Amino acid sequence: MTGTDQHTGSSVDSKRQEGPHPHAVVLSPDNRFLFVRTGTGQIMSYRLLAQKSSFELNEPPYVSVDPGLGRVIFAFGKDAKFAYVVCEMKSSVVAVFL
Repeated sequence: MTGTDQHTGSSVDSKRQEGPHPHAVVLSPDNRFLFVRTGTGQIMSYRLLAQKSSFELNEPPYVSVDPGLGRVIFAFGKDAKFAYVVCEMKSSVVAVFL
């Protein structure tokens, strides 16, 4: 293990989103960033520190999306300028410009 971070918060569906629970950790195509869907309406962004074999919060530290969407799949587009998030609870797709 090279590091940890404790997420906080909740979202609008108290039965399914009572607290943060990462669904996935996704490495960027250029291997410079980690993205974590937290279940709290945020997608956390971390910068990888190869020289320290660690990571730190990026600036900005997260992208906010509409609460209650229930993000399931996070994937990068072919050009890696956008990430797409498939959401189960509101049957939607969110595009995030990176």
